[in-house]
Amino acid sequence: MSDTPSSQSASFLARASWPRIAIWMAIGAVALTVSSYLVIPMGPVPITMQTLAVTLVGALYGWRLGAATVVIWLLLGAADFPVFAGGAGGLSQFIGPTGGYLIAFPFGAAATGALVARGWNADRFGLAFLAMLVGSLVCLCVGAVWLAAKIGPISAFANGFAPFLIGAGIKSLMGAAGLVLLSRMTARP
Repeated sequence: MSDTPSSQSASFLARASWPRIAIWMAIGAVALTVSSYLVIPMGPVPITMQTLAVTLVGALYGWRLGAATVVIWLLLGAADFPVFAGGAGGLSQFIGPTGGYLIAFPFGAAATGALVARGWNADRFGLAFLAMLVGSLVCLCVGAVWLAAKIGPISAFANGFAPFLIGAGIKSLMGAAGLVLLSRMTARP
């Protein structure tokens, strides 16, 4: 297996200094914020590119640093920085209909990072896709359970889970393709 960010998860950060890690975490938080601004409004939960960013951060940074990066981004949002879907921020986002999805994001990043570290990476496209999909499904399941407490299970499934399954598959394909592309770009001769 090659020693690239996508095949060795966070190996490129394992030996990094704290300032370098902090820079990568800031880059991850910016990527998460940008993904939040790509919004298709619908129902109680909008479609965004957040799960793609969450799973990529987990895959590239590893489960610990990936989850920590997502937590930093969540703390920025809680501090009222406009980093969530459509430029929203504040603690109210954590108690509204999207709160469960936000809370699930670090777990989605961690799940993806753990699977990539176990070989579900760019060296095996199908497994990389599944790693991304598992991370996305963690976010969708936890988010839908949270939403069910607010609007009922049937409505939560119809408005907060089912409509996002095709998008989760597409974003997982995009994430796996991104890992393969990054692996090829950083491969050592």
